[in-house]
Amino acid sequence: MKSAPNCAYAHNCQSAPKGTILRYRIAWTLAAITLVSGLLISGYLKFQRRFEAAPDFPLTPRRGGFSMLWVGLVGDSWASGHKLDAPLARHLSARGVAATVVSSGHPGTTSRQIMRDMGAAPSTPGSSRELLMNGDWDCLVIIDGVNDTAGHMGSGFYAHHMVEMIGLCRRRGLPVFLVLEVPEYGIESLPDTGWLSKAKHILFRYLFDGRQVNVIAAYRKALADALIARPWDIPIISFSAVTTDYTASTNLYANPSHLNGWGREALAAAIADAAAALADSMANVTKGATFF
Repeated sequence: MKSAPNCAYAHNCQSAPKGTILRYRIAWTLAAITLVSGLLISGYLKFQRRFEAAPDFPLTPRRGGFSMLWVGLVGDSWASGHKLDAPLARHLSARGVAATVVSSGHPGTTSRQIMRDMGAAPSTPGSSRELLMNGDWDCLVIIDGVNDTAGHMGSGFYAHHMVEMIGLCRRRGLPVFLVLEVPEYGIESLPDTGWLSKAKHILFRYLFDGRQVNVIAAYRKALADALIARPWDIPIISFSAVTTDYTASTNLYANPSHLNGWGREALAAAIADAAAALADSMANVTKGATFF
């Protein structure tokens, strides 16, 4: 009885149909593309949302001993261009507080970049190191959160880097008494900035913000909870003195994500109220105000 031919050598064995081979190749190709895409996306997400520690550099102890209140503002575009300096100094003066106001803002940045700016070389765009190191501030105000919420970076990302900034300032000896909560703004009315940016925002919103668009309250709570968990007394300035509803207060905004002159006046007044309360406990504060 003849045995079955060995398919490795017999010429009359039938090979797999060409259609089957093609389907296998397509399946393996798609699997490889999916794997590579997944790895790339995972690496991109880790890079974009990497939780970092505050920069480590030699800190000069604060000297103190000024006869007026020194107020520093650091943050994103809301603190840039010295737009708040004059209004804040004026509102403090109206409350009988002598104050020097200096600001440093980096437009379009998240809390992580603002934290990086604190340790960046002075020649680096957006660096606030000069302000942090050279000022003997009685009151440093951190204004941040619009870009974190608009970009759906995640409330944990925002709270982590805010806490790192506060810790850095405390090591410097700066009494960081004031942190502005995430401002109210038109987060649901932001214009599209291209399909790639829109795709990123949708992805981040689904992954890190529970599919929610308006996450301002969640980010505020995350920061409040993070500060409560630490032995610090860091008052948070409520934005409610400015407005609690963007749609009902569009007259205060130049666009959905920025205040206009009237809005900045209202914000300066809110910060001045908090800073003046601090000044009341300082016996060496005098009348009048200066700014630059």
